[in-house]
Amino acid sequence: MEEDNNLDEVVKNIPIIKEMESNSKNFTKSKFPRSAKALTKYSLKLQYLSNSINLCKETGDYYSLCVLFRALIEHYFKHLYIYSRALREGNDDVGIEYYGKLNGHEDLCFLRSNISLNKKLTGKESIWSLDGDQDKGLDKIAQKFKINNILFYLKKGIGKNKKIRTISEDFFNKYSQYYSTLSSFVHGGPYAEKYMELYSKDETEKNSDLNYLFNEANLLTNQARENTSLFIELTMNEEPTINVTS
Repeated sequence: MEEDNNLDEVVKNIPIIKEMESNSKNFTKSKFPRSAKALTKYSLKLQYLSNSINLCKETGDYYSLCVLFRALIEHYFKHLYIYSRALREGNDDVGIEYYGKLNGHEDLCFLRSNISLNKKLTGKESIWSLDGDQDKGLDKIAQKFKINNILFYLKKGIGKNKKIRTISEDFFNKYSQYYSTLSSFVHGGPYAEKYMELYSKDETEKNSDLNYLFNEANLLTNQARENTSLFIELTMNEEPTINVTS
């Protein structure tokens, strides 16, 4: 009963999503509105994930917390990619790509998946062709938003001689390693099973890691929110200052 009361208290203290959503319209003030909108929406999605990670910590659900934390890292890196590109390029191209061709590419992938599955199940070829030049153009833009290409882009931005330094090498190495390590939890692999077996024998270590990952999730979520606010503030000006560090 006491555990239920504690969980109720945790739920009460989670940021109220409706309040956050009502305050997420500031992107219209930016002269790069699509990029600012994408950053704002990513900040909100990060908070959704962070809230659920909080609940996993309180219930001792280490497996689900790792799945969510890995997703949160990917969200954070994509947020940082949009933030970095918009400031480096000094335009709204990344936001236009995100809400334009990347959005179209998701629809294209849905159609390709359905056509492929239907062929496997029925043996029949589709009457639709999805290999035109326009579709290839969507594929090319979508590649920019693949996590490996995002990590490569962010890695290139490390260094004091860069015009905009948005990430440190230690920070990059730490979270890219987490992203790789936690892959087994997302895909249900044997590596994750080994972790769970170890934690079943050491509750203290498990709780320590739960708290650590929870704090890391809050750190990334808060940093993304702060970077979003900074981005909107910088791009409201006629000549934004772009020597940004974090």
